[in-house]
Amino acid sequence: MALTMSGRVTPFDSPRYLAIVVVAATLVFLLLARYIGRLLFATPKSVGGPLLARVSRLWYLNQVRRGDWHKVVLQQHRKHGSVVRIAPDYYSIDDPAAIKIIYGAGTKFVKGSWYSVVGDPSMPIKDIFTDLDPKSHAAHRRQIASLYAVTSLLKMEPNVDECIFELDARFEEISRTGNVINLQWWLQCYAFDVIGRITFGSRFGFLDNGEDPLDLIPALHGGMSYSATVGVYPEWHVPIFNLLKRLGTNPMVKTFSFAQEKIEERKPAIKSGNIPDSQIDDFLTNLLQLHNDDPVAFPMVKVFTTSMQNVGAGSDTTSISLSGIMWFLITNPGPLAKVVIFPSSEV
Repeated sequence: MALTMSGRVTPFDSPRYLAIVVVAATLVFLLLARYIGRLLFATPKSVGGPLLARVSRLWYLNQVRRGDWHKVVLQQHRKHGSVVRIAPDYYSIDDPAAIKIIYGAGTKFVKGSWYSVVGDPSMPIKDIFTDLDPKSHAAHRRQIASLYAVTSLLKMEPNVDECIFELDARFEEISRTGNVINLQWWLQCYAFDVIGRITFGSRFGFLDNGEDPLDLIPALHGGMSYSATVGVYPEWHVPIFNLLKRLGTNPMVKTFSFAQEKIEERKPAIKSGNIPDSQIDDFLTNLLQLHNDDPVAFPMVKVFTTSMQNVGAGSDTTSISLSGIMWFLITNPGPLAKVVIFPSSEV
């Protein structure tokens, strides 16, 4: 402490305060120097993009948060060409020739850390989506690849047919009322119930009355919003995820409970070998059999994460594709006439 002209001691004159000011000023200087360096010496020079994108990831984060990133990135490519800088050392590539180079077999490119924010960091084993290590990812993929082969999927067709019949029944009921409906919503209900049926042997119940009994849709959309934004700064994923977990705001709680319940229900049937015909070819049965064959190589955590992957990966994508197909058919009478099948009595 030091005395002022009035004889009072102020904390601003203390050595501790001066040290704090010096440290703060040094950090600000280093930060500015870093940004200026990026602005002046960003490489490669030939890659265009927004000026702020040379300095930090904030420009990219802002576009993602606005929700129009898919439009903005196209505008940037029209302006700057096939390669656009969207953040320091982050690039968007719009060139079909690059697909094989980046994603082809034997590529030297590896997953970015964005993928890690989709998973629970406390999980002892990463799933194939969040695993960034090419070797362990490839080993895990080999374990479950046969479940996604065409021969395996064809065996699940009766489960899909069951959901088609349910959707058709709902449409029959709606058509009698003459009410206007949100077709995309119903197709999403269908997609979720198909995923539930082929994965767990049980529909989620969307098609019963067009409602979301497990709050799956807001949960998945919340997860997508989280991964899109926190994925820009993946180094913050662990503290943010743990904080949300402690606050009890994990939107996937109901879905996790449903999955765990179905797994526990199926275990006795797998152990005894008395598996109902309707469940003998679904994912859960096959995953539990993989676990029973080699519990060390395929622990229960893999049964759980693979089941949940189906829910996250196969619902929105399916409903979006179906909605697009239906829209283009409805708005194009010619192609629609080719796919409409009337009963023989109406021909």
